[in-house]
Amino acid sequence: MKFIVAVDKEWGIGYKGDLLARVRADLARFRRLTAGKVVVYGSNTLATFPGGKALPKRTNIVLNWDMDYHPEGATVAHSLDELFELLEAYDTDDVFVIGGASMYRQLIPYCDVGFITFFDKSYEKDVCIPDLDKDPEWIRVSKSETFTSDPDTDTEAGLEYYFTEYRRVKPTRLPVSLECDLTITPEAVSHALDKLIEEKHPKSVLILPPDHTRAFSGGGMIANMLWHKLKDACRVDIMPALGTHAPMTREEWSSFFGDIPYEKMIIHNWRTDVERVGDVPGGYVSEISGGISSDPIPVELDRRLLGGEYDLIVSVGQVVPHEVVGMANYSKNIFVGCGGSGMINASHMLGAFYGMERIMGRDHSPVRKVFDYAEEHFIADLPITYILTVCAGGGRTDIRSLYIGRDRALFEKAVESSRRLNLDSVPRPFTKAVVALDKDEFHSTWLGNKAIYRTRMAMARGGELIIIAPGVSRFGEDKENDRLIRKYGYCGREKVLELVKTEEELKANLSAAAHLIHGSADGKFRVTYCAGGLTEAEVRSVGFDYADPAETAKKYRVSELKPGYNTVNGEEIFYISDPAQGLWIYEGEDS
Repeated sequence: MKFIVAVDKEWGIGYKGDLLARVRADLARFRRLTAGKVVVYGSNTLATFPGGKALPKRTNIVLNWDMDYHPEGATVAHSLDELFELLEAYDTDDVFVIGGASMYRQLIPYCDVGFITFFDKSYEKDVCIPDLDKDPEWIRVSKSETFTSDPDTDTEAGLEYYFTEYRRVKPTRLPVSLECDLTITPEAVSHALDKLIEEKHPKSVLILPPDHTRAFSGGGMIANMLWHKLKDACRVDIMPALGTHAPMTREEWSSFFGDIPYEKMIIHNWRTDVERVGDVPGGYVSEISGGISSDPIPVELDRRLLGGEYDLIVSVGQVVPHEVVGMANYSKNIFVGCGGSGMINASHMLGAFYGMERIMGRDHSPVRKVFDYAEEHFIADLPITYILTVCAGGGRTDIRSLYIGRDRALFEKAVESSRRLNLDSVPRPFTKAVVALDKDEFHSTWLGNKAIYRTRMAMARGGELIIIAPGVSRFGEDKENDRLIRKYGYCGREKVLELVKTEEELKANLSAAAHLIHGSADGKFRVTYCAGGLTEAEVRSVGFDYADPAETAKKYRVSELKPGYNTVNGEEIFYISDPAQGLWIYEGEDS
């Protein structure tokens, strides 16, 4: 069972038979969570409802000892035993205890989940519920931002409040699956990590987190928690899953990983640090790609994963729409983040050949099937545990789902959660879109071009995409890729496919060729890149238009924009503050 209640700072819930405060958003949350469910309450609570009538669109069960009590629209249970007999006909996840104080006292011991709204104020009160923060059997798993009451709709002005979810602590084993409507708390993440450590009892651990370019993935926080939990008990090494990215600077490291010593960083080099463990057969590649490619794909891994020196390898990654594999993460963190040029080049080009529009936001893409094959045939014996996060975005770390384990079924749960949170189906295409790239997260077009491929399925033909990128000072993440981008530019999918046939340096660097495809608008819309560290001539030389980032931010009043549709100087623009966290799609007839 679950319960739902609003409390003040001392866990008070009412005074003289009335609620402490009425806040429209709290009542709306109550309606949303309990609609179509079973609500259990006492007769005193029923008397407070409008007209003293049972709640509509819900199954109402009232606990009352009086055998002559027969309220309209509700079933009466005359004892706890009778109540539990009635509830056997329902899924316990659909049962909510909603008041009053006596019911909470009697039934919270039988509940596993509590939805609690906190009013950040002390009221005069005569009834309370138990303080769950003092009960070791309960943990707060999620918490919203703090809101302020509206004097036009609420009983008082200036009341600060927030929403939470509590869950009963259970002696669970892996896998962990935690899904919430609100931000998962650090306490809940820490508790889940304790389960991992208790079950594995590691002596030597390699943590494979993302780097700072996944700033709001929760990966830095999770790595820091693991480090502090393990560092005094066993060996702990940390190797960011860089893939083709440049190594992190000291400043980037401390910003993302906190107080973990910079000297603990192991740098993965995708060109030199790998060992080939096998191949995905060409026949299988042809089968899953519809004959687009029939070349075998080499499976290469950082040799540190293969040496047997670690009894636990923890791969930490965010599940989010992705241009190459469809949905990051899971084994992508291993085969790309810690992989070699053979796998990275071949997988990226396979995805580009197959087509981004057919891949992004979907599981079971050809590239994902390649990774699944390699997972099953080449690394099944490695002691890997995946930690997967799903985040809501919004320019901050906002973890909504957390999964810990090895089974692919966990990844599939994460995919569904991400599709609900990170896919934004828009009602009309963008004639003009403005995307802001965080200056500390995006230093290259290699990373910043997320702004292009995450919006391309929502851009209007002939529209303009404006990318404000004050931190972008280069094209590639390494010198060779930077050189190739400067030489060939973002010249469009068909042109790149022709070049791959004739230019040996592109054949040898297929991930760069794939990147040129990913970063091209293919003539559908115009891209204006407002790069703070590149000259106008450099930006235009690779196929983009240019504008000054500071002047453009001022022109469109970026500091005042809200994510979504805005009107600026009489012109409609769509604003995106963090392209890394989403995928925008227009699915109208003219898409």
